[in-house]
Amino acid sequence: MEKQLKSIVQSLYYPAVLGTGLVLFIQKLAQTPSLNVISDTRFYFAFGLIIYFTISYLVNESTEKYGGFTFAIDVLEIVLVFFCFYFLGFIDTTYENMRAFYLCLAAVPALQQLWNLSVGYKEKSLSIRGGLATAILLIGAVEGVNWPIFNAIAAALLYLILFSYLVWLMHD
Repeated sequence: MEKQLKSIVQSLYYPAVLGTGLVLFIQKLAQTPSLNVISDTRFYFAFGLIIYFTISYLVNESTEKYGGFTFAIDVLEIVLVFFCFYFLGFIDTTYENMRAFYLCLAAVPALQQLWNLSVGYKEKSLSIRGGLATAILLIGAVEGVNWPIFNAIAAALLYLILFSYLVWLMHD
């Protein structure tokens, strides 16, 4: 049964949401003047989501231990990613809610810690990265939405964490 659950996530759920996010990103990119793209942090967050969940897909693909709890976490994370794109205004372009975006995304690193434990990853540096990302995102939800510059700072910090995660993966 575990193999079927992983297959559902890898062949259906991840591609559906990740592919939708990629299409929405490209569509919004094509419809937005280039100067607006450069100054709109929502594009940086959306691109970071695409990169992170592409990496997550690859890590998931290489994971051998996979069960019902891991499946439930994956499904919840995938739903949260969809809501992140929604709250960034990539699905309904007339609606944007950065506080809701930050809250949805803040849940992802926390869930990722549970996922890591469920598949046997107990690397301390993963917990540190996840904790930092969650803290940045919660600060964004509580106070950052009141300061437009915070979005740029948060995006830059999250990219640094993502880059350090990539470096860790390449050495693992």
